[in-house]
Amino acid sequence: NFYAHYLFLDQNNFGGIHFEKREIEDNEENEMTQLFNAESGVDDSMPIVPTVVCGWNIMQYLPGDIAQDYFRTIVGRFSKDVFRKQLLIEQKAKSKTSSSAAIFPISVTKSEGDGNVHAPVLSPQEQLLIYKKKMISKHFANYLTRVVGEILEDGGGPETFPHLPGSSLHFVNPALEFVKNVLVILDLDQEVKQEVVHLRKSLFAQIGVQEYSS
Repeated sequence: NFYAHYLFLDQNNFGGIHFEKREIEDNEENEMTQLFNAESGVDDSMPIVPTVVCGWNIMQYLPGDIAQDYFRTIVGRFSKDVFRKQLLIEQKAKSKTSSSAAIFPISVTKSEGDGNVHAPVLSPQEQLLIYKKKMISKHFANYLTRVVGEILEDGGGPETFPHLPGSSLHFVNPALEFVKNVLVILDLDQEVKQEVVHLRKSLFAQIGVQEYSS
């Protein structure tokens, strides 16, 4: 079994992109598969399909299908969107390398009055890191703020949580448990820990819970 962007909490909680040799099921899979197979040089009648695996058992403890669907969506995006961006960055880098190889270098002299300063060329790894940080601090922040607002509006308490066999856990706040479960997954990526800290503070403030009391 081969994975990319693999996140592991414990044996019952893991996820990432799994590479499966099978038929393509929809347009989204088709795009991702074409990108991946083009970059890896795979040429086979049966393509290798990058597939999101969501083996997060903690999701089962969230109250209701809506909270679980939101959890599945955002955690899945953290694997799928980052992997897709990685493929696009690598594709662009290869394209630049092949095109520049056929062009003679041109020397450009910058005049003293020219205030334009060229931005440093970022490596693929640096570009992907910037993308992940922005994903957490902007896109996920906006999305989660809206989702938490919906959960708070729906209300509910301990009675909304599922009663799972063998579970001795006692939950009270649906919005708090949703946020904690999502953030514990995002926090597994060591490169975005600071962004997750800021996101946690913002969402806990929205819920009205202090961090140390969570």
